[in-house]
Amino acid sequence: MKKKLSNKVIFGYAIGQLGDAMVYCMLVSYLAYFLTGPGGVAAGPAGTISSVGLFVSAGAALVVGYLSDNCKNPNGRRRPFIKVAIPVLLVAMILLFSDFGFSGTTAILYYGTLVMILWCAYTMWFVPYTALGAEITEDYDERLNLRNRAAIFTQSGNFIGGAVPMALVGLLAACGLGESMSWTVMAAILVVASCIIFAITIKATKGHELIIDVSKNRTNIVKDTFEIVKAKPTKWLIGAILCYIIINTIYASNLSFVVTYYSGLPASIVSIVSGAGMLIALVLVPLIGTVANKMDKRKAYVIFFVAAAVWLFVFRFIFDLFEPSIPLIILLGAGVMIAMAAYWQLIAALSYDLVEVVEINCGRRLEGALASLQTVLQQVAGSIGMLIWGWVLAFGGFDATAAAQTDSALDSILSLSTIIPGIGILLSAVFIIAYPISREKFLLVQKALEDKKKTGEYSREGLERIL
Repeated sequence: MKKKLSNKVIFGYAIGQLGDAMVYCMLVSYLAYFLTGPGGVAAGPAGTISSVGLFVSAGAALVVGYLSDNCKNPNGRRRPFIKVAIPVLLVAMILLFSDFGFSGTTAILYYGTLVMILWCAYTMWFVPYTALGAEITEDYDERLNLRNRAAIFTQSGNFIGGAVPMALVGLLAACGLGESMSWTVMAAILVVASCIIFAITIKATKGHELIIDVSKNRTNIVKDTFEIVKAKPTKWLIGAILCYIIINTIYASNLSFVVTYYSGLPASIVSIVSGAGMLIALVLVPLIGTVANKMDKRKAYVIFFVAAAVWLFVFRFIFDLFEPSIPLIILLGAGVMIAMAAYWQLIAALSYDLVEVVEINCGRRLEGALASLQTVLQQVAGSIGMLIWGWVLAFGGFDATAAAQTDSALDSILSLSTIIPGIGILLSAVFIIAYPISREKFLLVQKALEDKKKTGEYSREGLERIL
């Protein structure tokens, strides 16, 4: 086994999530807004550009995962991809948030091409980075500690990427820059900061990658992905991921509707509610880490998810008793933030433990394939979530052009932020209850792997639901 990671390495790896979350949150929060504003793209094509970018990133994730798993670079399989991703991400982000006066088809082609390049570059960072976390330590508790530290930076990055861009654009515009140039400078500041952070991660993790001889591998993307999927614990992890991302997408899409149509508050309040939610998630990080360390990351996931579900079910009825207000909407959102904080803090640590299971099954370490599968699942779940959200609103009779919404439409809006997310969160917890890799079982997995490497044989006793 490797020696324990130093605090310098743990910090260097974990801080990568700060840059990651800044870039990702800014893209999902403001890309469509920029395209339909300074970018000069109509709403329909802007939505198509954003959707195509996400689908391209899902396909790119599978390719990057496979290539990094089978990379023959003598210095490691993950960091070389990140080094390539940084300059491409830097240039693409600045060009994407620039206005060169294009319009019509030219603007669609320009921004559509850049969105695809940018998401591919992001994927070339994210998949190897996630896989690297499973490589630099094979210890159950140390993996949890790594993700606990990373979670602090994730929530901090979410806050920066969600709250800073609009404020910074406003400040730059007030200083005399035009609106378009303000967006370009803002994007440049955030992406340069993110790329510096990525460089710190590369430097800090140098020498900690596993050096594996993959010259004899005879495999392909489909085969590697299938090796992950057919592992017995994977189906439970897939269920947990799908259920959570679906409801997270529904809640995020519905928040502005709760604020405006249901509560009758100005749209500007959405940013206040979102910022408050991100701060709640950040405050919860140490508590989630403490519970996970003392009990088990599976139990911690279930505890916080069940608490979040109950919270949302209760607030469905609280909204019938009190007039909607900003504090009440923030308190409602706290339920989703509890689940969000627990998910992003624990899901990667839970999935890391599949690496050794797959290695026993097929004799290869497939961290990249595992990270890419998780990325694809999240993109697919996001699409499903948007579909469910739209159809529930339509079934409830929502009409954006109506002077006032019907009771049925208002009830649908409230259910999309309470009952429906609560059900999805509860189902995600059920899947993790069924997920069989606990701290004790993982020790047995490690022993089985060591025995297989030494003698070619190993015991399945106690691992019947895993191997």
